[in-house]
Amino acid sequence: MQLPSWKERLSEKLADYPLLRTLLLNPWFALAFFAVGLLGLGTAVCLPKVWPSTPPNFTPVIKISLLDMIQARSLRASAARHAAAGRHREAAIAWQSASANDPGNLELHRALFRHLAQAPVMPLSQVNRAFRGIAWVLELGATNQTDLELVATVLDRYGLSEDVFTLLAPQAERLSPALEAAYLKALFRVGRYDEFGRRWERVQPQVAADAELALCHAAYVAGWGPLETAASARQELRRALDDPRLGIYACRLEMSVCAQRLDVAGYTEALQRLQAGSHDRVLDHVRYWRLLHATGRTAEARALANTFNRPPQSGHEVVQMAEVLIALGLDAECLEYLQRQVREFGWSYSIWSVAVWAAYADVLIAGQKWEQLKEVALEMRALPAGAQAALGGFSYFLEGRVAYVQGAHDAARAAFTEAVRLGFPLGRVGLRVARQFNQMGYADLALETLRPLESRFEGDLPYWKAVFDASYALRADDTLLLRAAARAYELAPQSLEWKFNYAAALLIGRRRPELALALTLDLLEKDGRTPGGLINHAIALGLNHRYDDAAEILREINPERLNEPQRVAWHMAWLDIHHQAGNWTGVRDSLRHVDPATLFPCQQRWIEEIRQEMPR
Repeated sequence: MQLPSWKERLSEKLADYPLLRTLLLNPWFALAFFAVGLLGLGTAVCLPKVWPSTPPNFTPVIKISLLDMIQARSLRASAARHAAAGRHREAAIAWQSASANDPGNLELHRALFRHLAQAPVMPLSQVNRAFRGIAWVLELGATNQTDLELVATVLDRYGLSEDVFTLLAPQAERLSPALEAAYLKALFRVGRYDEFGRRWERVQPQVAADAELALCHAAYVAGWGPLETAASARQELRRALDDPRLGIYACRLEMSVCAQRLDVAGYTEALQRLQAGSHDRVLDHVRYWRLLHATGRTAEARALANTFNRPPQSGHEVVQMAEVLIALGLDAECLEYLQRQVREFGWSYSIWSVAVWAAYADVLIAGQKWEQLKEVALEMRALPAGAQAALGGFSYFLEGRVAYVQGAHDAARAAFTEAVRLGFPLGRVGLRVARQFNQMGYADLALETLRPLESRFEGDLPYWKAVFDASYALRADDTLLLRAAARAYELAPQSLEWKFNYAAALLIGRRRPELALALTLDLLEKDGRTPGGLINHAIALGLNHRYDDAAEILREINPERLNEPQRVAWHMAWLDIHHQAGNWTGVRDSLRHVDPATLFPCQQRWIEEIRQEMPR
C-alpha cells in the first residue's frame, strides 16, 4: 500500500483552512495573491494625499501623494535634460508639470521661472500655466525681493505689462533698480502716461541703459509731449520698427501713439506689420476696435469683433475682450464669450482668474440675471482648492449681492460677513468689493475688508479713497479719516477733491488750524466760492481765532439752499463763533440744528464740553 504524499497529508491537515492550503500547495495562486497584495499595499502607500507639500506654518496646507512626489522628481530631471539639450519648449512643459504635481515646492516654481527668464520667448499658450500660478508662487515665498524680481523679469520679457503693473504698483515707491525699468515700461503700456512722464523725470539716470524703455520715452514724447519735439521722437520710434531686436516692441508703441492721435491709418499699418510676422495678439485687435469706435466707425468695429475667432491667451485678454464687446453694444455676445472663457481661465490661484469671474459677474449684474449670478457664486465653490482660496470670499459676496437686490437684507449681511471672514488674498478684488460695500451702505464691512490690504495698497489712491469713504460714512474714527485723507492728498497733491477732503478731515478733528486755513484758501482761489468751500474756510478762520472774518463769510450763505451735511457744518461754524463770543442764545440756537448722532466722537465731545459750560 502506497503511503500518502506530503502534499496529501498537508492538504488533509489544512482541510479547514482552504485559503492557506491553496497558498501552500498552488505556487501560481500564491504568486498572484501576493502580487495583488503588494499592489494594494503600494496603492495604500502611494496614492493617499497625506504628505504636506507647502512649507511649515503656511496656509492653506496642500497635501500630495507619494506618487506625486515621485512624478515631480522624475519630471524635474526630465526638464533639466531638455534644458541642457536646448529643447526649451519641452523643458518648460516638464517644469510646469513638475510644479503641478508638487505645488507647494517653491524650488520647482523658481526653477521654472529661471528657465523662462533665460530661454527664448515662447508662445503664451505654452507657458500660461506658469503665469496663472504667479500669485501662488509669491505667496509661498512671502513675496521676497528675489522672487519678485525673477517673476517681474519674466512677465516683462513676455510683454505682459498689465501683470507687471498689477504686481509692482502696490510697492512702487520702494522698487529696486532691477524692477524700476520693468515698472516704467508697464506704466506706459497700460496707459498711465502722465504717471510715466513724472516717474521718468525722477528715475531716468537709473534706467538709461534699457533700450525698450528709451523707445517708451520716445513714444511718450511723440504722443503726449510738446509739439516741437513730437515729430523727431516719432521718427526715432519709426526707425526702430525695422530693428530685428526691438521692431515688435516699437510696433506696439507706435500703435499706442496712433491711438492717442486717433490715427486709424497708422494703427492699421502697424497692426498689419505685426500680422505679417504672426506677432499680433488679441489685445492688438481689441485696441484697434476701440480706436474705430472712438473715431465713429463703430459698425466696422462690431463687424470685426463678431468675426474674430482667435482664442485668448490670458485672463487679461479675456477681460479686455469683454470690456470692448460691452463698449460696442454686443452685450449678448459678451455674455456668451465669458460663459465659454470662464471655464478656461477661471480655475487657478491668479488675479486674472478672479478678474475673469468678476467680469462675468458684472455682465450678469448689468443684465439683472440674479438667479444666474447666484449659480455662478455656487459654481466658484466647486473649483479646485487653489482657485477656491482666491475666490471663496468673492463667491459669498456675489451671493450676498443677489440677496441684497432681492431685499433679503439679513441674508445679504450674513453672506457679506462670510465673504469678509474668508478674505480676499489676491487683494485687488478685495478693493473692488470694499467699494461696493460702501455703495450699498455696509461701511463697517468695507473697513474690515480694507484693513488687511493696506500693506499691498499703501501707495494706491483708490484704496485710500475707499478707506476715507468708509470712515466718513461710519463717523467713528476721525484719526483714520484724517490718515486716509492725508495719504490720498500726498498721492494726488494737485487734486482739488483731496485738498478739500484733507482740509475737512483736519477741521473735523480741530487739528493744525494753520494748514487747514491755507488749504481752504487755496481751494477758494482755484475752485471758486462753492458753498462747501466757503463753510470750510469759515470754520478754519474760526480755528485761527478770526471770528469776525468767519462770521462775514457765513452771513453770505443761505442755509436753506444747502444740503444736509453742509447745513450741519454751517451751524457748527456758527456754534464756534457764538461760543467764543459768549453768546449763549446763539449757542443754543446752533445746537438745536445739530444732531450729535451724525457727528464724529471728537465733535460730540467738543459739543458736550460746550454744554457743560452753558449757564443753567
